[in-house]
Amino acid sequence: LFICNSRFSESWLQEYWGIEPERRTVLYPPVSHTAEWSEKLASKKKPIIMIASRFDPRKNILEAVRYFAENEERFSNWRLVVAGSCSDKEREYYNHVREIATGHRVDISLNLPKTEFDALFQKASIFWHAMGLTADENKTPIDVEHFGITTVEAMSAGAVPVVIDKGGQREIVDDGINGFRWRTLDELGNVTQKLIKDSSLRSKLSEAAVRKSNEYSLETFYRTIDKIFLEHDLIPEDYHT
Repeated sequence: LFICNSRFSESWLQEYWGIEPERRTVLYPPVSHTAEWSEKLASKKKPIIMIASRFDPRKNILEAVRYFAENEERFSNWRLVVAGSCSDKEREYYNHVREIATGHRVDISLNLPKTEFDALFQKASIFWHAMGLTADENKTPIDVEHFGITTVEAMSAGAVPVVIDKGGQREIVDDGINGFRWRTLDELGNVTQKLIKDSSLRSKLSEAAVRKSNEYSLETFYRTIDKIFLEHDLIPEDYHT
């Protein structure tokens, strides 16, 4: 049995290796514990757009930061906060991102402790994700997000996801229901501007995002994996109850 982290990954298991449907299944990663939307959670939100990612060029952080910097007036008094990790080989790319951000309402935080990272998610009202912007997912699927763990983390904290319409992100974000998906940077700007101007829409999608995040909770993961192991007779007889 081949266990895949998304339907997107499963489709390429079929494409590359021809694995039969009965020999493959999807088990979404466990991202967080069951989350609940509340007025207390909503009260922590600030005019912050957040990107959370390692500084891998495939994540297209540079393009997103440049777009924000060049169109700052579209985002009123909001700030873009980029938080992520950076290895030695990614340092040059990180420095380039910092250079583009200088002089703009862009804050970059590197290798934050988990408590500070989580606190940023709690403050962020909108979450951007751009991996795959410059990739053709039908030719190089490795270069798009296969699932999207940080997207779910953001949603569980009530940040409205605004993510690229490629790869596993389609399975997480239901366009117009618990976030938005986009294909071009202009679309990214348009839906972000819409959220900034309409606080009631932002609140509605934030609540829906929290609910959707629970489809990828640790509790859901346990229930699903139990079901998979039972259906495929993968539990040794000694462990049957």
